[in-house]
Amino acid sequence: MPIPFGMLHYLEALLEHRSVSKAAEVLGISAPAMSRALQRCRDAVGDALLVRTGNAMVLTPRAEEIAHELRVHLGALRVSLGPRRAGRVRADRTLRIRGDTSVALVLAAPLARHLAQRVDDADVAFLAEGEEDVESTREGRVDLDVGSMDATSAEVRQRFLFEDEMVGVAARVAAGDSRPSVSGRDSVDPASARALSQEWSLECFCAIGHVAVSRRGIPSGPIDAALGGLGVARRIEACVPDYVTAAFLAAEMGLVTYAPRVVARWLERRLDLRVFRLPFDVPPIRIGMSWHARMQEDPLHVALRQSVVDASADIAVLDRRDAL
Repeated sequence: MPIPFGMLHYLEALLEHRSVSKAAEVLGISAPAMSRALQRCRDAVGDALLVRTGNAMVLTPRAEEIAHELRVHLGALRVSLGPRRAGRVRADRTLRIRGDTSVALVLAAPLARHLAQRVDDADVAFLAEGEEDVESTREGRVDLDVGSMDATSAEVRQRFLFEDEMVGVAARVAAGDSRPSVSGRDSVDPASARALSQEWSLECFCAIGHVAVSRRGIPSGPIDAALGGLGVARRIEACVPDYVTAAFLAAEMGLVTYAPRVVARWLERRLDLRVFRLPFDVPPIRIGMSWHARMQEDPLHVALRQSVVDASADIAVLDRRDAL
């Protein structure tokens, strides 16, 4: 029969100290109890393990083999189960971050830089938003949710990253030009062209066709609620699931849309778009990350979260530099 797992540390002490009384003293038990433990180990292994030679006890060849294995495997187990030491960690799985398309757009590059400072063989997958259910984080299918901070389950931990605001995004059209800067449809109607080249009043904002953003296909949202409170409405020509698609469509069709400021500025640097303050108030956006409580102390997860915090700080610095 195998040695019970709970007996292994008794056997380790016996083989290390080669004395029943010394092993008993080290482990804080009586000598008779340690003697009984030795007999149980002998019965399980089918070997004497310790034999008396004069005034000392020596290990049998089988005991020497076992002593080596115990040092290696029990030592590794103690390290694994003990407190974690600060330093680099090695990724043993793909790290999965869930959020809308814009999360990967603005976060991927700075996150990769900061992860490289903490994690070896880091591999990050960005997942599209879905139901944001607790089960996916509990079961390890998602490591982090990144996006607007909402009320959540008691199982979930959260951390605030930065505050953002919604801004307008439109095709950049020169005064008097009847075409958008990025080729799409052949022309923009003259009224829209004039509006696109002017400062953004409420009248101007509502005069142009809009691209709404909703991953559930519901075009009405906070923008419409704010406009409704002012007694006006916008004209929605299309509804798409994410801010990136909306910006491309606005550029192609000479329309207007909206996006969180950090996303809009990222897109403005790469597309011929104009970013502007909305001519009315909308609530700020609190961006944060959430994860399941069971991953709180996991070293790889801790490194991922700190890297997201540092990457978000980089994004916030760039955003302040490019402030409207």
